[in-house]
Amino acid sequence: MSAFIVRYYYCLKDDTDPIEALATILTQHSYMAITAETSPDFSNPGGFFGNLTDFSGKMAILAVKTPDTPGDWAGSLSHLQDLETQSGMCYDDLMGRLTLLATGDGNAPLLLEEALPWLPCREVEIPSGNARLFRLPISRKDTEAVYVYRSGEMGPLTPLLVRRLPNLHSRMIFLCELHGMLRDRENTIGLEKDTLGKDLIRILHTQLVMSQPSVDVNQALEGNIKELATAFAKLVADETLVSDGIRRLETMLEGTENRFLNEAALQLEPEGIRDMMSAYRDRLENLEELRDDLNLVEKNYHEAIAVVQGRIQVMNSRTNLETQDKIRELLDVNLEMQKKSMVYQFAAGLIEFIVLAYYSLSLWTNVAPVAAAVIPGWAKLVFVFLFSGTTVVVTHFLSEYLQGETHVRRNLIILSLILTVILITIFLGTWSANLTPGMHATVPTP
Repeated sequence: MSAFIVRYYYCLKDDTDPIEALATILTQHSYMAITAETSPDFSNPGGFFGNLTDFSGKMAILAVKTPDTPGDWAGSLSHLQDLETQSGMCYDDLMGRLTLLATGDGNAPLLLEEALPWLPCREVEIPSGNARLFRLPISRKDTEAVYVYRSGEMGPLTPLLVRRLPNLHSRMIFLCELHGMLRDRENTIGLEKDTLGKDLIRILHTQLVMSQPSVDVNQALEGNIKELATAFAKLVADETLVSDGIRRLETMLEGTENRFLNEAALQLEPEGIRDMMSAYRDRLENLEELRDDLNLVEKNYHEAIAVVQGRIQVMNSRTNLETQDKIRELLDVNLEMQKKSMVYQFAAGLIEFIVLAYYSLSLWTNVAPVAAAVIPGWAKLVFVFLFSGTTVVVTHFLSEYLQGETHVRRNLIILSLILTVILITIFLGTWSANLTPGMHATVPTP
């Protein structure tokens, strides 16, 4: 009864040191190297090794076939472990490993019973019937798998072992690595979600329910808005990461299940495949539940932001009302001041008018006594009032114009002309009265 083992070692393409070291040891033990141009023949009783192609293009796969031995899987496993130890290989240095136990006469149960102590397998059951290939459950994660092949025909093994089975296991490795990454992401995001939920409760209770000093309320609420907005951005980013993980896991899980279901050599039932993928389905459900929780916390934060903004608006409205009341008070005070200022301006103008009229009349009497004696009193009074009033108004307009009030320019020009006419009239009247013959006799002797 002949038996042999085929084992595949998976590494990332930029970290192939473990399989290169093993290839060196295999060469030293007379294993034949199979190049890409040479098609492997698994019916060859000798041992050989070679590199296979991973469809993803991300991993390097080293395939090793042990020499045929008469009915001894345990011996072949021990031999492989010795070679791995010599090369310094450790399972943690690999992305994954796949082992195929093959026998040529179909007596797999007896050989498996002898090899079980060397395998990390749980309870094993090989179905009966015409099935050719069986996947054994193992205690490690799905980066390692063990299959049993118990057909007497070795030729049909080549397409299965060179392409389908190694690539099927590479999908399981990627699925397992994605599962681990998403598990860590779920734990991290879950802890952050819980923390943010507690922070939200603290903000709502401390800042919105408990009383705060009125001076600090507005500043505290603005700080809350910043804190809530930052937390909301974190939640959106976390939800995006979780949704991306769900999409990637669903796509890879569906593709892997279809590959297992369509592999004729395995002849697995859909129930068996679902059982194999139960851990990944559970992870998918956990991620979907986490996404729903994140959505709920997001809504709570959104509502909290709206509440805080509403309170700020209420406080601003109240402040605006208070400001408007203060402005109204200031306007009232300003109006009173303007009224008083108008009174003072009128009084000042009246005083200025009286003083100017008095000095004008006195000046006329002292400087031009002849004219003062000839011109009637009412005419002098009219001219003095016109002169004094026009002068007061012109000085006020001139002061406003010099201060930049250009709209008084027209009135200033008109009144200046009127004042000039009045002065000319007074001057001509006085000059005419002084030159008229006989007027001096009428002047009273002092």
